Amino acid sequence: AQQFFRRGFLRLFSKDRCLSPCESLAGLRDEHLTAAVAKVKIAASLAAFSIWSFNGPVVWGNPHSGGENYDVEHLLQNVQQIKAADTAFAAILGNGSVVTWGDPTWGGFSDDVVLQNVRSISGSSTSFGAVLQNGGVVTWGEGQEDIQEVQDELHDVQEIVATSTAFCALRSDGSVVTWGNREMGGEVTPQVRRKLREVCQVKEIG
Repeated sequence: AQQFFRRGFLRLFSKDRCLSPCESLAGLRDEHLTAAVAKVKIAASLAAFSIWSFNGPVVWGNPHSGGENYDVEHLLQNVQQIKAADTAFAAILGNGSVVTWGDPTWGGFSDDVVLQNVRSISGSSTSFGAVLQNGGVVTWGEGQEDIQEVQDELHDVQEIVATSTAFCALRSDGSVVTWGNREMGGEVTPQVRRKLREVCQVKEIG
């Protein structure tokens, strides 16, 4: 089937079943086929799941952990990425805007920040951080007071990752900027900082 369409895809559907991408199309005359060409987006908070596929968004689990999104479900169109905090979710849409739901204190409410032209998102336990197309960073949720100390350094950012209570941003010059709980990665000692040069990638563990 993939050879016939000359394009890779994840799933191929007829009206009543899911076909394998390697399955022959022989015998499927006059059948209407649907190909899913985008990956399914999935994320998990402490007690809820969120999935977005070509059928649209589906969430379930504890309502207090983002297991309900009735208020924003109609906004979840063309989702590009879903990330979770402990009790909230954030989704980037195709137009670069962000939709959030879940515990409003721990990242489920973002109306007080401007989230446009967002490239990527990372979530800690109680907050989110977003990298903008211009290399800037926007954060929202609980415990983001420390970002004020490094705000002037948060430019030309390529990506950010998070521990449970701290963030690390990688800049285009290979340097890193951290903020948040000092005992959970939010502070870099001088000995470690000397080694953090020409960094290519940062990853959270777990």
